[in-house]
Amino acid sequence: MKAGGAVSCNKEDGTLDIHRLVVRPDHFRRGIGRSLVVHVEKVAGTVDRSIISTGARNSRARLRYKRLALP
Repeated sequence: MKAGGAVSCNKEDGTLDIHRLVVRPDHFRRGIGRSLVVHVEKVAGTVDRSIISTGARNSRARLRYKRLALP
């Protein structure tokens, strides 16, 4: 079975930076991206700030990231 998504992040000086989050197109809209972010937050522990970014034209991702309300 192939993975439905992947995430890459870094925690430094109290900031969690999720710098890559990908979900296979045939697995979109199944909560995989959200699950990955929630897992990373849990593993990272307490942080002062979280950063996650996407391309300016990726309106779907931008909306979803705003809904996550990262600290």
